[in-house]
Amino acid sequence: MDNLTELWRTSREPVDLTSTSPEARRFQAAFSSFNTSFAQGIEALGKDLGQHRDQVVAAGIEIASSLAAAKIERDKAMEKLTEHRSVTAQIAKLQEELQLALTQIGEITASRELPDDKFEIFQSSVEALKAVVVTRGNKTKEWADKIEKLSNKRIEAQLNEDRNWSEIFGAVDTLAAKSGSKEGTRNQRVLEAIERDGVWQFLDAMRADCLAALRWKQISTSGGGDKPNCETISDTIGATERILENCIDLIDLQRVEAIATAAPKPDITLFYCDGDQRISFEKASEGQRAAALLFMLLEQSGGPLIVDQPEGDLDNKVISELAEKLHSAKQHRQIIFASHNANIVVNGSSELVVGMDVTDDAKRVIGCSGAIDSDEVCSKITETMEGGEKAFRDRKAKYGY
Repeated sequence: MDNLTELWRTSREPVDLTSTSPEARRFQAAFSSFNTSFAQGIEALGKDLGQHRDQVVAAGIEIASSLAAAKIERDKAMEKLTEHRSVTAQIAKLQEELQLALTQIGEITASRELPDDKFEIFQSSVEALKAVVVTRGNKTKEWADKIEKLSNKRIEAQLNEDRNWSEIFGAVDTLAAKSGSKEGTRNQRVLEAIERDGVWQFLDAMRADCLAALRWKQISTSGGGDKPNCETISDTIGATERILENCIDLIDLQRVEAIATAAPKPDITLFYCDGDQRISFEKASEGQRAAALLFMLLEQSGGPLIVDQPEGDLDNKVISELAEKLHSAKQHRQIIFASHNANIVVNGSSELVVGMDVTDDAKRVIGCSGAIDSDEVCSKITETMEGGEKAFRDRKAKYGY
């Protein structure tokens, strides 16, 4: 070992080969060849690692660019889905205007009537509120129709315009708070009045009573004016004379505002439809909801759509429909699936299949890539994907290749 170490240490020094034995000269020649090969191998390995590093960097840049583009498209889609919320913003603005008008009403002196111009502003704001509610109903109808179309009727949107009265019930609760009125009686009376007279006629009558009660409360301190009957308020809260008196005594701008800005909302219910089966969307299974949403995404144009193992949520029937849908969906957007299901890959006619492998040191590498009709890819699908052979047989039976 000492002799070998000495030879390694002195291998770069010139040696007089004539003074050594033939065995030593042969050893020195072999060692010199080894040293040269070793140096060349190290240099080649460095170059090869450099190339791989450059490829990894380039791939990272490409992925970052794709993700940025996908984010932009996602933001655009979200922007479209939230367009109807602008109507809510308009309602909030109108409520602010109504609050301003109500504040001005509260500042009226005991000896003066309501100024006609302020009352006209108030009435105009109420009419604008009604118009916005109609617009919101139309927008909601458009949204519901779009959901049904995009989901290919997998989702049914049942819409009842102006049938959600929760805001009105809440406003009446605010008006009657601490007056002694019973909630059950109020809710039943509100329901009966709306069904009998119509929602807007009921609200108009309640607004008129509230304004009359507020005005009387303000001028009553000076002993002027007769106490209003407020028949609609009395009928609505199921009031005895004492309860009605309490309600009028407690009335203020906040309570009037609650009634003045209350409005009906669209009542929409979503159902998942599968043939004759019709299930409330909230009660549908994860797979059923995932299927509906996935088919909606495939119906829309946009940037690249990346889907990770959809077969985890979808049954075989839906997988088959998905494979068929991919033929048309891929015409207007790029679709990338990570999947172990051969039907998606084969019967969906993938343009490019990338099979991944794992090296002995646990690194992921591309095992093969290409079209589904290449021998290498076919072999990979058959060996590693669930139902690979059957998928190819089904494809040949259906498409002839």
